[in-house]
Amino acid sequence: MAFKFKGGDIVRHVRTKNLYEIKALPDLLRIESTGEPAYAYLGKSDRLVWVRSQAQMEDGRFVLVTP
Repeated sequence: MAFKFKGGDIVRHVRTKNLYEIKALPDLLRIESTGEPAYAYLGKSDRLVWVRSQAQMEDGRFVLVTP
């Protein structure tokens, strides 16, 4: 299964410019309330783990900085 990002990739949120490391991919994660596939990503500055739907992660609001 091909995803836009892979584990370990560093991505930048286009609006905030914050950096994140991809930790888990949509083949392993789902949003509980909707069943949508999701990514988990770690904030490089806040060290929080965030979860966002695959559709939102791949719609252009995040860009790859380094694989």
